[in-house]
This record gives sequence, C-alpha cells and structure tokens, in this order.
Amino acid sequence: LHYAAVSRSHEAFDIVKRIAELAPQSLDHADARGRLPLHYAALSPLLPRSNPDGYMVVDDDDDDDPNEIALRTLRYLIRAYPPGVMRKDDDLCVPWHYAQFADSRRGELLLDSTIEADPGLDHYLVPDGEVRWDIVQICHMNSY
Repeated sequence: LHYAAVSRSHEAFDIVKRIAELAPQSLDHADARGRLPLHYAALSPLLPRSNPDGYMVVDDDDDDDPNEIALRTLRYLIRAYPPGVMRKDDDLCVPWHYAQFADSRRGELLLDSTIEADPGLDHYLVPDGEVRWDIVQICHMNSY
C-alpha cells in the first residue's frame, strides 16, 4: 500500500482503494520508520509537463494527468483514514511536513486537514532532531 500510494497511475489508485476497502487496518500500518501510506502519498513528486513554448502546464481537469491522480490518491487516503493526518513518524513529522515539499496543492490540502484535526497544533514548527529523507529518495525513484 505504501508504494502504491506514491504512484501516479490509475492502476495504483485502484490498488490503494481496493486494499483500503478490503483491509482498512492497512491504512494505519506504519513502515519501519513509522510512516503511513498517507506520508508516502503526501510526498509523491510532481511530474513536470510543459507545452511547446516550454512553460509549465497544469490542467486541473485532466483525469489522466499523473499529478491529478496523485492528488486524488492523497484525498482518498485522507478521507479513508482521517487520524492519519496527525500521525507522526519516527522523525516526528506529520504527512503535511512532507507534502510541503511536493507541491502547493497537496501542502494546502494536508495543512487544512491537519488544522481541522487539531486547531491548536503549531504546524509551522519543523520537528527537532535529524529528519531522515529516505522517503524522498523512495518517492523520487518512483517518479520515473
């Protein structure tokens, strides 16, 4: 489920939904570093797309756009397991901390969900200590 949450394909999205439906407890299953599938989906990297003039293209209405599929996966995981937005991994990061490195729409979506879950939490503080960025490497490897 963790690796499917990183992917940006229709098939991977279907896998995420199917596993969540058949085994909802998997949404609360953390990896060796305490990260849920939601942490992975939060950092699934954007794929750059450009038009013939070289400008970045973002089409919010394109159902086949891998970036939109990644956002759809993230929304689904938030709805399927709302407590996941507050789950800290071993580095004391909630999914929002990772989403802010992915793109602004995912960052905003997770920040809004996190604030809704705990309005009094100070979301702007980066956790103390060393943050292991192996999740960035995993997501980057899956971006090709």
